[in-house]
Amino acid sequence: MHTASLHPPDTSDRPLALSGERPRIAALDGLRGIAIGLVLVHHFFHGFQPASGLGDRIVFAAASRGWMGVDLFFVLSGYLITGILLEARGRPRYFTNFYARRTLRIFPLYYTVLAGVFLVGPALSEWFDRYVQETRGDQIWHWSYLTNWRLAWRGEWYSQLFPNVLWSLAIEEQFYLVWPAVVALAGPRRLVPIALSLVVAAPLIRLGLAVYPDTNWVAGFTATPARADGLALGALAAVFARRPGGLARFRRAAWWAGLVGLALYGFLTAQQDMGWEDEPLQALRFSAVALLFIGVLVLSEIARDTADADGSARSWSFGRLLGTCLQARPLLVLGKYSYALYLLHAPVDAYVKSHWSGALAATRGGSMLPSMVLYIALAGGLSLALAWGSWRVLEQPCLRLKRHFAA
Repeated sequence: MHTASLHPPDTSDRPLALSGERPRIAALDGLRGIAIGLVLVHHFFHGFQPASGLGDRIVFAAASRGWMGVDLFFVLSGYLITGILLEARGRPRYFTNFYARRTLRIFPLYYTVLAGVFLVGPALSEWFDRYVQETRGDQIWHWSYLTNWRLAWRGEWYSQLFPNVLWSLAIEEQFYLVWPAVVALAGPRRLVPIALSLVVAAPLIRLGLAVYPDTNWVAGFTATPARADGLALGALAAVFARRPGGLARFRRAAWWAGLVGLALYGFLTAQQDMGWEDEPLQALRFSAVALLFIGVLVLSEIARDTADADGSARSWSFGRLLGTCLQARPLLVLGKYSYALYLLHAPVDAYVKSHWSGALAATRGGSMLPSMVLYIALAGGLSLALAWGSWRVLEQPCLRLKRHFAA
């Protein structure tokens, strides 16, 4: 959603494209591409039913797990933002530069989309007016980056995908507000126990919310303290990356984190009832996914550092193969436009489903998959076109202003 998170920060191994920006790190753009791809597929498949064939059931089941793309965004945000703050700590205008650069990256598109959905759209289109009817009275929560708390209070999602998608952006913005002070006051050494405490506390909070009778399952999904473990794991990796030996010292730990996360998620998935509401044990799902993704992140960073150090990629390794895959062109494109895609795909998806889903989403040859390919091509293509336009017309000009606030 700029950060390797939903709002990728300014990082890559290509030359500087904009004055005042850091080069972007291609492998991390690839991880962003995976994250937004998972989210898009998850949301585009929502509302459709698979045919009875095995292929349909497998693909639809995989698409239903796309929610974990947001958890990858959280891990990436914790890693990149903490790294930026650690490198800037103690320098002049530490807070001013950070908040100014975040504002230039995040606010223009966010508030443009909100104005388009809530103000301009309903004035021009009866369809848009119906689309925002349910959430119109809750606008103040969305304009103030508090959607996650509104959803926790409601105890249920809105029937429309927008503004549901804003909950994760709200968590990231709250993280951006608090974390610079934590890094400035704690420093690298004390940041480790703080981050570890968050890694432990978040699943305990989710478990408490799951078993306490007067709360609801949505709070465990969207409340900021309950989702801090992914951000905190990313922050830990950023601290360790700046110690002697870097992340290469943690290669084995990264493997174990990824394998444990994958095994735990597999165990939870195998449970007969995967309902979010009824299974306190499922409070561990986010922890499992965060462990998996921090392992992938660290291994990809180790592979990149190794390639930079020896200037070649001759020797084979899983990490090097991973780094190569993450630099695939489609992933880099998705990663570059991930923030706009995340914000814009929800109203696009709703519009396409309301106007063309009947024509596109029909069983062909006993399978829904051909229709889903067509649907994703249409909704995804429109979303990508809008994201490209947003980058050219709005985001890129705003990013040029970062030259006034040194990274």
